Amino acid sequence: MTEPVLQFFQAALRGETREAEKILAENPDIPRRSIHIASAAADAQAVRAHLDADRNCANAELQPGLTPLFTLFASKLVHERKHRESASQCLEH
Repeated sequence: MTEPVLQFFQAALRGETREAEKILAENPDIPRRSIHIASAAADAQAVRAHLDADRNCANAELQPGLTPLFTLFASKLVHERKHRESASQCLEH
């Protein structure tokens, strides 16, 4: 992962939502990099684009157990934004 992507991912999972939002605002293409990042960002459009490109990516693991669905529920940004569409898309696959 590139530095802004990694910084965003870590901030989203740690609950540093202001920092995650700032990084996302400065790098709006981040969710297009991977379904895990799209899930952490609660970006339903990016999640859908990843799934449309490769349905199997819904089960991809960055590390053992670190799936897009896990990332979605672990991300504090998701809870802040209260997006549910990303979750339902991951659950469908």
